[in-house]
Amino acid sequence: MIDVLQYEGARVVVTGAASGMGLATARLLRELGAEVVGLDIQDGPNGPDGPDAVRRCDLADPASIDAAVAAIGGTVDSLFNCAGLPTTAPGQRIVRVNFLGHRHLTEALLASMPAGSSIGFISSAAGMGWQQNVDLLSGLLATDGFDAGAAWCDAHDDAIAANGYGFSKEAINAYVAWRGSRWRRGCASTASSPARPTRR
Repeated sequence: MIDVLQYEGARVVVTGAASGMGLATARLLRELGAEVVGLDIQDGPNGPDGPDAVRRCDLADPASIDAAVAAIGGTVDSLFNCAGLPTTAPGQRIVRVNFLGHRHLTEALLASMPAGSSIGFISSAAGMGWQQNVDLLSGLLATDGFDAGAAWCDAHDDAIAANGYGFSKEAINAYVAWRGSRWRRGCASTASSPARPTRR
């Protein structure tokens, strides 16, 4: 088979790799010939049924993220940010995991990513209206690091409590649009926005 996507021999990190879309992504990447390092807060399958290895990582804890990055080491050709909490979790924790944790991980791995690398986020249709909220979101994007971002979120709980999930996905979309243009040349970033199919 022609390696159209060019993952043969690539080293890839996938968050949320123990289940759901993260596990499905890890399996597909392995089939394409990539070496897959999975990150997740829970144990999951590895080897033929999942990533080559799964490392414990709590995206709500910057120290846990830093430890995972140190353990990964070496070059990372692609990062797939697939982990996420659902709408049923507390709003502040959702934003910490879905956005702040992924931002912290992404920024920490950038130095290990060569020209031609790529970063992908799983966002959601719930974040599609981020442009109408850009004035608020820009304040969060301007924060430097996880702790500063968490402090900003605590100070703006009124904007998060009612819909932490939607806010976290808006933040992802705004981050990719803003930060992606500032990453060094040759590192591509995208955010996909899945939605439930509608019945006709």
